[in-house]
Amino acid sequence: MLTFIAHKAKGSVRDLEGFLTRVIFQASLIGVPPTLEIAHAAFQGQSGEEPTAAIPPERIYRMTAETFNVAFVDLMKKRSRQQAILLPRQVAMYLAREIASSPFTEIGRSFSMHHSTVMNAIDSVRERMKRDPEFHRMVQALLNSIH
Repeated sequence: MLTFIAHKAKGSVRDLEGFLTRVIFQASLIGVPPTLEIAHAAFQGQSGEEPTAAIPPERIYRMTAETFNVAFVDLMKKRSRQQAILLPRQVAMYLAREIASSPFTEIGRSFSMHHSTVMNAIDSVRERMKRDPEFHRMVQALLNSIH
């Protein structure tokens, strides 16, 4: 599996790290250890073809806003602790980290927040996914629609 990942990751160490993160994430979602089959599935796009480029974080943010029916500007810049804004923002941060392997500081910059706030948001989403199967399914469906 590791050899497959090493051969398929094109470009930089960042690409390699992102691909490995995707494999581990997908394996953890279905509750099994990473395998070659999961690596193949993670590598394929929705159409079954190999992806040609990394998914930009802005696309992740826009699709998250659309999924939660929040204005993109509100998701990115509105200083609100209302659940209608807070939860989608946390999910967007989580997905940016999981899918695009964006650094905490870069995600924080996108949302005009400190990287420690981003780290807490991502931990919060992970914990909620463990506790709430419906939330877990919703985040997984969003992840699949972004890929």
